[in-house]
Amino acid sequence: MIRLNDFASIERWPVQEQKTLMLLTLERITQGEPYEANTHGFFLIVEAEEGFDAIGDAIGRPVHYNSWEYLAEHADCYELVCVLSDDGFGVVVIVPKGVVVDSGLALLCTQGGSRWTH
Repeated sequence: MIRLNDFASIERWPVQEQKTLMLLTLERITQGEPYEANTHGFFLIVEAEEGFDAIGDAIGRPVHYNSWEYLAEHADCYELVCVLSDDGFGVVVIVPKGVVVDSGLALLCTQGGSRWTH
């Protein structure tokens, strides 16, 4: 699991579409303020063989199929959003396409989108 929680690491992210997605998300959530992970949340990039358990370990609470407020499919990844507190603080999880993840997370990414409208 790769955790990106500062602007410099996001700007250095080598996958352009994912970096663009993260920068657009930051623009929306910061509303012109400087980005602070402790205030605005952070990003996780899922690596091979990881799934709900690894995500839960990274955010400090268990997650499962129904933990997500939002799911979107992009050209090279899936974007999952989990709000962790009432003030909107949360995590954006990026699941790259082509990376083999555990079966529960793979099922959510490929079939879970029917729960949301975009």
